[in-house]
Formats: sequence, structure tokens, C-alpha cells
Amino acid sequence: DNGDVFFSAVDCTGHGVPGALMSIVGYNGLNQAINEQRLDEPAQILNHLSKSVNQSLRKAERDDYVRDGMDISLCKLNHGKMKLEFSGALNPVLIVRNGEPLLTKGDRIAIGSLDSDNRSFTNHTIDLQPGDNIYIYSDGFADQFGGKAGKKMKAAVMRQHLVEVSQLPMLKQGKA
Repeated sequence: DNGDVFFSAVDCTGHGVPGALMSIVGYNGLNQAINEQRLDEPAQILNHLSKSVNQSLRKAERDDYVRDGMDISLCKLNHGKMKLEFSGALNPVLIVRNGEPLLTKGDRIAIGSLDSDNRSFTNHTIDLQPGDNIYIYSDGFADQFGGKAGKKMKAAVMRQHLVEVSQLPMLKQGKA
């Protein structure tokens, strides 16, 4: 045990049965990459996951393949070394440091897309400082309709809201 902790935010596209199937395939692919293949770099894990999804759904050999995929932020955190490794498929990681947002974007490709077989995901290493808050999320919150005007929140407003609540204790952040 080297003190590494993995965590992710995953958003499977598709509704109903296709979304459920993608969730199961994704869960199994992540477990296989980390527990069986012993991959420990987030980008390697996403590369493996994408190939696993494509193989499971046999996308390359069918014209009517399932067009659903998944967006993910995958992080490896080592508290002792104060290091965060991140790789993302369309989703970012946001670190709020002293009230300032530090956004690291994921690659512009979804897990399970046909293009993902020809591309590799990027691994980012971030040096952390005491007091940093780390946020990962999908576009689900930002794409919700609501508020006084009944409009979408949008990503920039979501990030600004996270910066504003970052000074609160964690339990209050969740409620906010």
C-alpha cells in the first residue's frame, strides 16, 4: 500500500437499459484495469476502459453499434506526497486553492467512442497544497434546467458556485 486512493465521477450516456448496460460495462472495466491489470496511472486506466467498452459492445464490427459511452474524471490521490494524478474523458477536475479556481480539462473524447481506439488519454500530475479542495463532476448539474429563469446553470456558473462554497465546511458544501 503506497497511500494512493482512486476516485471518479462517471456519467454514462443513454437512458434506461442502454445506460444501465454502459454502467455495468464501465464498472467491470474499471475493476479489471485496477484490480486485475494493476494499472495505476489514470490515463492508462482510461485507455484500458475505453478498449474494454468497445470490445464488450463489439463496436468495431457493427454498423448499428450502441452509440452510448461515458464521460469520466478519474483521479489518483496520494495524501502523503500531496500529489493528484488526473485523466478525464470530457470531464474536468477543479481545484480551488485560496479561493482561486484551477481547472484541468479532460480530453475531448468519450470512453467507448470509435475515435477512442486511435487516441490515448492524457495523464496530468498536480502538486497539491494544504487547504486545496478537489471537485470532480459531470455535466449533469450544469445541464439541469431550473432556477428563477428556468434555464441551464452552465459550466462556468457551476464552477463559480463551487469556488464560492469552497470556503464552507464540507457538510455545508454538500447542502449548498
